[in-house]
Amino acid sequence: MFKIKAAVRLFLSGASLMLASTWAGGALPVRAQDATAVSARHAPASGACTRPIDIPTQLTGICLHEVIDGKERKTVIDRNRLERTGNLVSEGYITGVELFCTDSGEMAGLIDGRAMEKVSHADGPGRHDLPEAAFAVDARGSAACYFPKVPGDAISIRDHFTLSVTGRTGRIDLTVHQKGYRTVYETDLGPYRDGTLVFRYIGSGIERAMVHGKKDFEKRAQAISAGIRAVESVSGTELVGFVNIMGVEGRNNALSQKNKDQIWIYAGTFWNHGLQELSRMAEHEALHILVDKKGYTRQTAVRELYSDISGFGILSMERFSLMTTGVLPGDAAGRDSAGDIFFSFIDERNFIDGMSGGHSKDNLDEFCVSFLHSLFFVDRMAANLRKPVFFESSRRQRHLTPQERKRLTADYISAIRTFISIEQKHASSSGSGDAGIT
Repeated sequence: MFKIKAAVRLFLSGASLMLASTWAGGALPVRAQDATAVSARHAPASGACTRPIDIPTQLTGICLHEVIDGKERKTVIDRNRLERTGNLVSEGYITGVELFCTDSGEMAGLIDGRAMEKVSHADGPGRHDLPEAAFAVDARGSAACYFPKVPGDAISIRDHFTLSVTGRTGRIDLTVHQKGYRTVYETDLGPYRDGTLVFRYIGSGIERAMVHGKKDFEKRAQAISAGIRAVESVSGTELVGFVNIMGVEGRNNALSQKNKDQIWIYAGTFWNHGLQELSRMAEHEALHILVDKKGYTRQTAVRELYSDISGFGILSMERFSLMTTGVLPGDAAGRDSAGDIFFSFIDERNFIDGMSGGHSKDNLDEFCVSFLHSLFFVDRMAANLRKPVFFESSRRQRHLTPQERKRLTADYISAIRTFISIEQKHASSSGSGDAGIT
């Protein structure tokens, strides 16, 4: 155990993963790019607005995916209605748009200038990185669609966005009105940040909650802030700029995206989970952003480490695929491997008290995140080795044998050394020396 603790201290003190210095007092400036999220809602003008010109003949209708009072629903606007108005108004917010048309070959759709993806009957679910709802086309032809990468999120943070459809025979430009994101809470996390951490909420119920449950809301926001602060203070850099709370029912999760400084959390998760678990979930998502920023999954050493722990042979297809693309073959993702004990052990549900998640075996990203998360609680290593380990694949738990504990400990130390080596090389290539690593 002394070797593990010493290695952890070495890793957390090295290169760019150093503890931040004592925080300076005073508030940081509010993020300028959030101004659109708090602007007043644009009310549609009474009666018909500017008449759309030359609606493409191929366009037969538009389907808006909405969230109203927390419930997801679809609203179809047929061609006749489109001919009468240039405004579409939602009483909630828009989570997706589909275009129904007789021929998508020469039709293009734009959402605030962003291209909609064309989808045909022949594609079917699975051919595109889109939710299954995107394939709800009718028998008349193909569809173009646009959905946020986070299910249940709004297409735009603003109170309105533009929808443009261009075909062979014309173009239609629509303004879609919705109830966009509202800034509801801000907090200062540390001197290494350019601005405050901003909490935004979209959906119904927030006004009542802020009146009758403001203290509860602030406690939960502070718990999430503490989790983000824990990761940022170790990395010494700003990772998360916004926490987006989505008021849609029936969903329970917290998520992040590559190349984004934001965390998304569903309202049910925000209101129903305990404060400690919210903090741990925030740590997990902030670590996703850190792993992405550091590029750990692109490192050959990390791919080799995952392959070695999994027991992939030198000439195996699994190792070849992982080393060359960073992704396991499709049929290998859920297969049992020699690394099941290690991956299950570092999953948050086993390593961190009070947690229920963790799926470090799924891919390199989840492996890096769960492993780094375990380092925050490495003092529990010895106790965890004596506890039964829950295996998600079999839905059972059991104690590890002495031989299993020995190999697991060796793999854990190997993982620490791998990340130390990566940070040493990064520090050396950036000309900053060894940053205290010896």
